Amino acid sequence: MKFNQYLERPIILERHYLLEGLTHIEHFESNIINKGVEGLKQNIKIIKNIVDQLPVKDKKNSVVISSKFDGSPSLVFGTDEMGFFVSTKSAFNKNPKLAYNDRDVDELYSSGGLKVKLKAALQYLPKMNVDGVYQGDILFTDEDKKPVTIEGEKGIAFTPNTITYVVPDDDSKLSKEIKRAKFGIVVHTVYKGGIGGSPSFNVDVSKFQKTPDVWVRDPFFQDESGIVSFDAEEYQEINDKLELIEKISKQMDAKIVDKMKETGLDQMYKQFENDLVRRGITPKSTKQINRLFILYLEDYIEKEASKLKKPEAREKRMSLLEKYKQFISKFADDLNHLFNLNLLFVQIKNIILNKLKSIRVLGSFIKSGDTYKVTNPEGFCVIDSDGSILKLVDRMEFSRLNFLMSKNR
Repeated sequence: MKFNQYLERPIILERHYLLEGLTHIEHFESNIINKGVEGLKQNIKIIKNIVDQLPVKDKKNSVVISSKFDGSPSLVFGTDEMGFFVSTKSAFNKNPKLAYNDRDVDELYSSGGLKVKLKAALQYLPKMNVDGVYQGDILFTDEDKKPVTIEGEKGIAFTPNTITYVVPDDDSKLSKEIKRAKFGIVVHTVYKGGIGGSPSFNVDVSKFQKTPDVWVRDPFFQDESGIVSFDAEEYQEINDKLELIEKISKQMDAKIVDKMKETGLDQMYKQFENDLVRRGITPKSTKQINRLFILYLEDYIEKEASKLKKPEAREKRMSLLEKYKQFISKFADDLNHLFNLNLLFVQIKNIILNKLKSIRVLGSFIKSGDTYKVTNPEGFCVIDSDGSILKLVDRMEFSRLNFLMSKNR
């Protein structure tokens, strides 16, 4: 196994980052459940732009995309009138927890592991001569880097969260930088006007003063070769599904999602989707989705009702189930169209993900016992021209990995 085959590959896509901790970001396929026809149109535009953008060098589109690093914890850092500080997403609390020295870290934070990371950030990041407020994800401290041997090749590994990143232990520039660095971070956001200011994703890490103690990078990709592109079969499959989506959307009541929101059924459906992911179930048809959704509603509401002590409260909760069933029966055709659209968006997303998974910035592995297995990047995201951000994540795969990691810890 050559580590280099898992390292960075150039891609035509421009820039953005999945900003966990900054805001809640919805899944791409849930956009239609959240926004109805508006979400439908947005998804279609995003798909068309991604398909158009991938094979064309220097193509400028209104949708941008990049890989997500599986770093942790999220770090907010920068300068204000009191000096250089570090924080977590608690920097955005009503009463921000900003640490300007080690004593502040000890007073404000209780987790021992988090304290170590924050103190390391306080020690090394000021060397970059930071001006302003930034957010990023920590990849490693000096203590986190471990020597590994995978299929006879030596590497340097660090595991900030679920994914283990590995770089070859050789004479490459990347290897030398990682070995020398005491702190590694991916910076994805700058706040114009400081904390409370508007976030911008056009981070330019070249503005930071270089120091060998810090390995810092942005999450952006620049195209150099056009290596990632759809073949004719993939292109045709996506377009066939888009044509079907547009055909189905014309048959569906444009107000069906608004009607679902009035009853709360939209949120129940999203909970249902998450439940399918946790259970590892991938529906193949709208008929299967309908059947499983009703079973989920019955199971969920009956369990909720059983927790209530007063009979009238239980009866009221069970009446909600009957209300949901009546709604599903009354709007069966429109719901079938909606579920079918949702399913088609998942299928298109998976085609796109399979293509994007060839993007590598660092070698990524999952550690299972004493072995390392090659895995894919955690995910991707897209940002539309109106500033909307959506996740492109293989939910089944990452849910499975998190489950395995929790068993191994």
